Amino acid sequence: MAFVSQRQWGLCQALALLLVVSWATVASRTEAVAQESCSNVAQTTWLEDLTARASTFGDCTAPAITLTVFDQETSVVWSSVHMAADLFGFDMATDSTGMQSALEGWLSDMTRSGVSGDLPAWPEGLSAPDSGEFPFYVEDGVSQALYSEIRAENRPMVCYVQGMESQRCLLRHPTTKEFQVIGVQSFPG
Repeated sequence: MAFVSQRQWGLCQALALLLVVSWATVASRTEAVAQESCSNVAQTTWLEDLTARASTFGDCTAPAITLTVFDQETSVVWSSVHMAADLFGFDMATDSTGMQSALEGWLSDMTRSGVSGDLPAWPEGLSAPDSGEFPFYVEDGVSQALYSEIRAENRPMVCYVQGMESQRCLLRHPTTKEFQVIGVQSFPG
């Protein structure tokens, strides 16, 4: 049986400590890369005079997205928070560059503007608007009479992706100019 001298034992301890410190440094660098910060901002114009801004925060594996819409006086007319993992079009955004591209597409390419007259009709006797294969779900509290009135008013409207298979449709109030939710339009995901 071999005995280790005190000097050899000290050298072994120093090497072991060096290995532990090296491993901890590599592990922390690996974790930092895996959890790259996704602090991105994208901005576009909605309905000719509103600024829609989307910003992310958190690590790139599960960032939250804040959508804020401002009028020309920079007053907030709409805001919401979404998890990127819950939104169509964000599945490939795994780093800051991909997230920036996804945000820009979300605000522009995957958003549609129009007027409330573009909403599907809600015929008498039906329990909801008739929009064919992909239903339109009205917001709680929106009656058939109110829905029909809003459609006839042709209010400015914008619909943005708010899930994997749906867009939230917002109407611009004629007096306050704030957004009101009219409902959710489903689409194939």
